[in-house]
This record gives sequence, C-alpha cells and structure tokens, in this order.
Amino acid sequence: MPGSDLDSITVARLHQAVPVGNFSIAHVAQALNTTTAHVIYLLSRPPVAWSPPWLRRTQHTATRIGKWRIWYEHDHMSLQDIADREGASLATVRPALLKNDVPLRPRAPVPPPAKEMRHPGSPAGRPGFCPGTETHVA
Repeated sequence: MPGSDLDSITVARLHQAVPVGNFSIAHVAQALNTTTAHVIYLLSRPPVAWSPPWLRRTQHTATRIGKWRIWYEHDHMSLQDIADREGASLATVRPALLKNDVPLRPRAPVPPPAKEMRHPGSPAGRPGFCPGTETHVA
C-alpha cells in the first residue's frame, strides 16, 4: 500500500491526529501522510478499536433484535410501532427481523375509504351544487 509504513504510526501519533468527536478519515490520513485505507486499518486495531458509523449502527441494531422479536412475536406490536418506539426506520427493523429468522405476519388489510354520507335526494354530484347540502353554489 502507498503511504507511510504502518509500523511507523504509533498509537500516540494516531491519537494526536484524530480529533475528539466527528472527524474525517481523509483529514487524518493527510495528517499522517498515509492513505485512508491505512487509517481505517489502524483505527480498527486495539487499543483503538474504532468502527465506522455504518458499522456502529449495524452493531447497535444487532443488540436490539432480541427486544424487537419479543415485541413483535409476544406483544404483537407492528413493525412500524417498533420502529417508532426505537427511533429507527421501518427499513431497519423489517430486514433485521427477517435476517434473524423472525417470521413476519401478513400485513393487516387496509380498510376501504369511508363512503360519503349523503342525504337522500341530495343533488350532490350535480354541477353547481355543494355535495351534502341543498344549497346552490354560484
């Protein structure tokens, strides 16, 4: 790999290059005169053991699946209710449960739209009349 020798980058030097909070892998790589691949590799080794944000989200989801399964199978919560309760998206909850062999229930049927209540003999639907009333709209 291009860039500096991996062994030349100490943990202390790595910590100096990585700011507290959110940071850019590219900026750290530039500060260490190495590649982003090297920085990711160095950050993934102990004692740092850093994970990129997408992997942290995946790990966090993995720790919640047991709870989601209980809510879904035993408490009969909907996938959307679980997502709402956890501050996650349906696109996170559904595949996580499927991946962990949780059989999904069929979707509840969507009720038909409510029919408009009309007075018998109402001219609703005729041009110039307001539906549900007997008044002429000018």
